[in-house]
Amino acid sequence: APTVDREFRLGRFNQIYAHLNLICHANSCDLIDLESAPDLTLLKRAIEHVIDRHPMARSVQYQRGVILGWRHLAKRLPIEIEQRTSINVDPVRLRAELLDNAWRERVPVRDGHPFRFIYTRTPDRHILQILTSHTFTDGKAAQLFSGDIAEAYGHLAAGRPLDPEVVDLQERNHDRLFLSGLGWKDALRLAWKGVT
Repeated sequence: APTVDREFRLGRFNQIYAHLNLICHANSCDLIDLESAPDLTLLKRAIEHVIDRHPMARSVQYQRGVILGWRHLAKRLPIEIEQRTSINVDPVRLRAELLDNAWRERVPVRDGHPFRFIYTRTPDRHILQILTSHTFTDGKAAQLFSGDIAEAYGHLAAGRPLDPEVVDLQERNHDRLFLSGLGWKDALRLAWKGVT
């Protein structure tokens, strides 16, 4: 595992989305319908384990002038699982409540790791929402992150050892995928078209 902080400047494409995230909330959300109430102590341990395994998950955003980037920290910051109780059994009202969880607040970027964990208990459901900042990750990476947490929780609940291997994922650079060979005017026009 790295023993020092490492900085990575965001590419042009993600610079635009990161700045838009300062205006609106660019959150992604995985929703997991649990079979029963989770052991929140074990769940927190599972989350911490996954963050420790993935150095890129120990990130906070930095800004120098108008340039944004990620600082991958050598050690994880404290995390919390937010707990909610809902009396809504009507699916439409509950859906609105869960959407509010996902979109009302921006996922931390500069003052914390770029995710939130919200456990909601209703009269007949147990729901875990894992929110990530879309400027930090993409849908595939968020899904893998959620899957790793579920796997670690299952191991802890069964008394099995956790996988200690550190998985240092490669930096995702959307510029190489989408903007190779484009000038900045065309890149800005396409990015604006994508959000309007």
